[in-house]
Amino acid sequence: MLKVRYKIWLESEGGVSIGEGGIALLRAIDEAKSIRAAAEKLGVSYTFAWNY
Repeated sequence: MLKVRYKIWLESEGGVSIGEGGIALLRAIDEAKSIRAAAEKLGVSYTFAWNY
């Protein structure tokens, strides 16, 4: 069976601004209202999420 896969990202003149991971992180932060809770949900560290 074939699967269609794709990646979406935003670019500015300086290069890539945000990709799927960043969008997922922003959505998780919006839902959880917390960077720490969003990081836990996505399985990344708080520091990684903060610095992303």
